Amino acid sequence: MCEPTTAALAIAAMSAAQAGLTYVQGTQAAKAQSDAIEDSAKLQLETNAEQQQQISKQAIDEMSARAREATIERGRLKAIQGES
Repeated sequence: MCEPTTAALAIAAMSAAQAGLTYVQGTQAAKAQSDAIEDSAKLQLETNAEQQQQISKQAIDEMSARAREATIERGRLKAIQGES
């Protein structure tokens, strides 16, 4: 049978080991959560940049189409004026 002192030391050592393990697990979980948040933020930035590029391209395409239409309309007007 163990002495009371030895039993108390063993219990204290087990408690300390468990506290250390709990700390390490908590630290790992916090790191994993932090990494996940960082990855999510990077993905959101990339998505926003892609959306902005698409919006810019669409605006350029629309402006080009309007310019072509205006050029065609000016040509029509000049043709009409020439016929009169």
